[in-house]
Amino acid sequence: MSDIPSQSDVVIVGAGIVGSCTAYHLARRGRRVVLLEQFDFGHARGSSHGESRIIRRTYPEAYYAAMMPTAYDLWCAAEVEFGQRVITTTGGLDFGSPELLGELAKACAACGVEHQFLDRAELAARFPTVKLPAGQPVVYSPESGSINARKACVMFQQLARAHGATLVDRTRAISLRHLASGQISLGLEAGGAAGGGSARRELVCGQVVLCAGPWTAKLLQRLT
Repeated sequence: MSDIPSQSDVVIVGAGIVGSCTAYHLARRGRRVVLLEQFDFGHARGSSHGESRIIRRTYPEAYYAAMMPTAYDLWCAAEVEFGQRVITTTGGLDFGSPELLGELAKACAACGVEHQFLDRAELAARFPTVKLPAGQPVVYSPESGSINARKACVMFQQLARAHGATLVDRTRAISLRHLASGQISLGLEAGGAAGGGSARRELVCGQVVLCAGPWTAKLLQRLT
C-alpha cells in the first residue's frame, strides 16, 4: 500500500460505476482522490459488470426525467474525453399499466423528452418480435439505449487516474475515526475481501464517500 498517499481530500470506497464516476468528477475538479476497491478492478460480484445496462430519458417520475438531459450530456462529455463510445443508442419501448404510462408521458412532455405512443399495428410493423397483450399501451423513445457497463467502469477509472486520482484495488476499509481536527482517519487492510490481509495502514482524509452497493450495510457496521 506504499502507493497510497498519507492524506487526501476524498476517499471513495467502492469502484463500481458510481464510485468510479464520482472519482473522475472529483479528480477533474482538482480534488485529491483515492478510489478503493475491496476486490480486483472489473470484478463480476457487483452491479457494474457485464456488457449492457439500460439508459433512457423516459421515467414516470418527473424528477428523474428532469435529470436525464444533464446525465446524457455528462455521459457524452466523458466519452469524448475517453475517445471511445460506451453507449449504443437503440431506441426503447416502455410498457405497463395505462396509469403508469400516462405518468411517464406527462413527465416526458414536461421535460421535452421525445416519445411516441404506438398502437398494436404500429408495434407489429416496427417491432415484429415484440408480442404484447391486446390493449397494452406502449411508448417508444428514440434516445433510449444500452451502456456497456464493464467498459464504462474502465472509462471512468482511466479518466480519474488521468486527472490525478489514486486507484487501489484488493484493499478494504476496516475502521473510521473522526479526528479532533475535523478530518477522518480511515483504516485500510491490504488483501481486501479476498482474505489474507495483513498489511494495514491509516489514511487521513477530509471526506469519505461510500459507493459499496450491496456491501454498504455491512461496511457501515464495520466502520461505525
